[in-house]
Amino acid sequence: MAWRAERRKPPGDCAGITRRRTPLPVLAAISPDPSKLADYLAMIKSAQNPEHGDYQANFAMPLAKTLKRKPPEVAAEILQQLPPNDVIETTSVAGPGFINIRLKNSWLAQQVHAMAGDERLGIAPAATPKTYVIDYSGPNVAKPLHVGHLRSTIIGEALCRLLRFLGHKVVGDNHLGDWGTQFGMLLYGYKNFLDEAAYKTDPVRELARLYRHVREVAKANDDDEAEKGNPVADAYRGETVKLHAGDAENVALWKQFMPPCMEEVNAIYRRLEVKFDHLHGESFYNPMLADVVKDLLEKGVAEKSEAAVIIREGKDKVSLIQKRDGAYTYTTTDLATIKYRVDTWKPDAMLFVVDFRQGDHFKNLFAAAKRWGYQGVELAHVSFGSVLG
Repeated sequence: MAWRAERRKPPGDCAGITRRRTPLPVLAAISPDPSKLADYLAMIKSAQNPEHGDYQANFAMPLAKTLKRKPPEVAAEILQQLPPNDVIETTSVAGPGFINIRLKNSWLAQQVHAMAGDERLGIAPAATPKTYVIDYSGPNVAKPLHVGHLRSTIIGEALCRLLRFLGHKVVGDNHLGDWGTQFGMLLYGYKNFLDEAAYKTDPVRELARLYRHVREVAKANDDDEAEKGNPVADAYRGETVKLHAGDAENVALWKQFMPPCMEEVNAIYRRLEVKFDHLHGESFYNPMLADVVKDLLEKGVAEKSEAAVIIREGKDKVSLIQKRDGAYTYTTTDLATIKYRVDTWKPDAMLFVVDFRQGDHFKNLFAAAKRWGYQGVELAHVSFGSVLG
């Protein structure tokens, strides 16, 4: 990904120093193809076993193949031609032609001393700064944050700080889950199971209880016979549809729920010293969704299917962007999000810091966005694992 490619190496990096002072003239003299020099220099890596040295150069093997010679012989010739320098302490040839390199302690000490006196620790700004939008944290604000949310929050914040340090423009956007089915569950729970005294004392705790209770009631009412359906699930989905349609009562309750929910989340962010540039939740994109579906249909990316609207990903695989009841999906919102970010911030790349379980979703989302016309921006899923136990 682009954000990795832009990393600049500090002065103490062996590959960066040696390619300027020692191996380059030797390789240029021995290699019959100058265009391969950059590839050969990229084969200087940190040594896997520190007992063998600090770095290991692996270019003797491919170079020997080009020269039609034995790799150990080519490696030995390279070392014989190395001029005296103040960087390398010892070198040796191992195995099929690996070159082991150990650096001088005095040179390392000089580099560390120079880095310690540099406010950037020897890291140069990016030569060609880019614009990144980083989508991270993204909790469902209808329930309190838990330890699992720390993964996306901390990884995303770290990426923001690193890229800014490197000189890039970074837009940190917290894509809050503030408009989905979970709020339909809260609305149904509020209207049917509310403990008014508990809500008045601690609204967030009571809303969390309602969320869990509605899930349990829905599970208890689940019927294996599909034609009978689930009356509780149908009811809270209906509340979600009404919210999305602008129902006055549901919108008023949503506005009532949001401040205490957000304060609960923001208290954690303050403690972590995490700051976002924007908090554009799903609700922010709701007014855009009808136009997104319309445009996708007009451009042939989406198609109608039995009163619903889908994006066909393959012969037997589709992504739903508008349900039969008119409600929209996460895919629709995410496509609206990509469009808004490109139109507003014109980024070179968008990084979505979300756990690996959403891998297929993002694969299909990015493919749909490219078909829609967003080929000019890099879309990357920064994946990570789950908290278990």
